Amino acid sequence: MPLVKRGRFLSGGLLLLCTFMVMFGIGNSGEPQAVPFIRQSGVLPGEWYLQQSRDWEKTVGREPHNAAAWFNYFLATEYSFRQGLLPREQQEQTLSELVGRMEKQVPDAFEYYLVRARFSHDEAALNRAHDLNPNHPEPYFEFLTKAQIGGDTAAFERHAKSLYRTREIPEGLLNYNYNVLMSLEPGAIIFSNGDNDTYPVWVLQGAKGVRRDVLLLNIHLARFVPEYLTRQLARHGISVDKETLPGREDPAFLAHLCQLLQRQAPAAPLYLALTVEKSQYEIFRKDLYLTGLAFRYSQNRYDNVSDLLNRFMPSARLDYLRYDWYSEEHIAREHILTPLKLNYIAPFVMISEAFEARGDSQKAAFWQDFALQLAQDGGIEGDLKSYIKEGAVRD
Repeated sequence: MPLVKRGRFLSGGLLLLCTFMVMFGIGNSGEPQAVPFIRQSGVLPGEWYLQQSRDWEKTVGREPHNAAAWFNYFLATEYSFRQGLLPREQQEQTLSELVGRMEKQVPDAFEYYLVRARFSHDEAALNRAHDLNPNHPEPYFEFLTKAQIGGDTAAFERHAKSLYRTREIPEGLLNYNYNVLMSLEPGAIIFSNGDNDTYPVWVLQGAKGVRRDVLLLNIHLARFVPEYLTRQLARHGISVDKETLPGREDPAFLAHLCQLLQRQAPAAPLYLALTVEKSQYEIFRKDLYLTGLAFRYSQNRYDNVSDLLNRFMPSARLDYLRYDWYSEEHIAREHILTPLKLNYIAPFVMISEAFEARGDSQKAAFWQDFALQLAQDGGIEGDLKSYIKEGAVRD
């Protein structure tokens, strides 16, 4: 069955986490607000970051030894550059000067070393930040990335367990990414997009031993850190001639890499997480089949309905979609966890249609109602009802 059956809803209802924009307290109150990491809040409007940068700059002017204020000032300034209003050279110069000012005012603060490590990838600074605050979760994200790039399995598992113990990653994200893994065939390779579909998988694999047969490849690292791609593929016995791939900025990079992997490792099932940006796969969308919370890449027709019924449905952890304990208190709930649940709607609708085609109206109604409940929570119930009604008329 092709991915897009009555594709208007199924192709348009998938949420891209990395580009989810929210209105988050924009105003000119002059009262600075704590700046969350994008992995916690999604991408907030550029105007909000600009305002926070200005407000925190005033704060450090009044309180030059306030390390937390300096950290918020740096993060707001860095994120404000995502709008592309300044040339990259000017962005780098501005941030470099900010790091230098921090060094003068808060030279041995945890926040200074964290900012320095973030800006210049200074491993010594990262280690110093960790030494100053060993219970803070942030360095563990960087430690995990370095272990993956370096292919250090022991360090990867150690840091995954440490990050898991901090409880920094909300339960909803662990459940979501567990279900991503349950969407995949044994020995699969899956491409992820960013923090929230990469770190939770690494923690599940490294700390809890979940689906270690799966190789997750972060697209950004695969594009910009050649040794990462080489080492990770080598784990699966795959050797790729990087010279045959387009430049790392080329929009066709992922398409060529998928084709190359399918030729050189035809026995390794290949997937994309639903959170991968649409621009990354638009040119080969016809080769993608929904199998749960992932797209299966196949240049031949693929029976994804069988995967949904026989792999995803029996093994997915779905109770959290109704009862996710403590999530209402987590900063990620409104802007990350709740929107991510919309990605379940398309597979649930396809499961409902499969049961309807088999004449099992009771199960079909259960999965349709489940999809409608998620759509109601996400504010798109009307769109889903229109899709269902249109399908009933056309069928």
